[in-house]
Amino acid sequence: MQASPGSAVQPSFEDPGIPLADVTFACVDLETTGGSRRHSRITEIGAVRYCRGERVGTFHTLVAPGLPIPRFVTYLTGIDDPLIRDAPEVESVLPSLIEFLGGAVFVAHNASFDFRFLNRDLVRVGYEPIPGPPVCTGKLARRVLGEDVPNVRLATLAQHFRTEARPEHRAWEDAEACAEVLHALLDLGGRLGILTLGDLRQACAPRARTRVARIGVTALPTRRRVYLFRRTSGRVRATTHTAAAVAPSAL
Repeated sequence: MQASPGSAVQPSFEDPGIPLADVTFACVDLETTGGSRRHSRITEIGAVRYCRGERVGTFHTLVAPGLPIPRFVTYLTGIDDPLIRDAPEVESVLPSLIEFLGGAVFVAHNASFDFRFLNRDLVRVGYEPIPGPPVCTGKLARRVLGEDVPNVRLATLAQHFRTEARPEHRAWEDAEACAEVLHALLDLGGRLGILTLGDLRQACAPRARTRVARIGVTALPTRRRVYLFRRTSGRVRATTHTAAAVAPSAL
């Protein structure tokens, strides 16, 4: 097990106006014996901690799940019973992991799975759950990239951004790839107005809507006709048949 959380001071996340440049992120990936939080167990934990775009800590350990690893999981991850024979149990791992994650925003790809799975074990052992909501790089990619990628699988995004780390269905490699993807998405998101922690949480929320408050629109026509919204160059940006229902900044 390796853990080095770094020493950066983290602002309170109760303030949604915190600039993303001041936020510490912990990108986490779990490997498990299956997809059921009730019946499955963790077999590997990987995490990378970033502050102001720089890596300040890493965490990685195999975990003894206390039950046989299914063959299909071994085929997918390469983790089998002999590999985790001498690994610590999750009860021994959690104290170090809690310390590592302290003061950081929890990030994962398809984050609800890792977030709920880990919190299930924390509550079961007697710890407080990790506060949410987590940041999901999958949801953020849908918001930022749209149709620029065929899907938002971690492997697809890693290839799209040409990350150094490539997902391998192993916790350490996938956590590193998730961190690289996160920072690439934040760079693109900044151009779309995702600048604070509140912006990021809104972008990752279900059915996130385009922010239109930054551009004031007044005197929209009220008659029902075909209207053209043009860019400053004169090119048509969008059309609508409904007069006041659509603002050009939302298209």
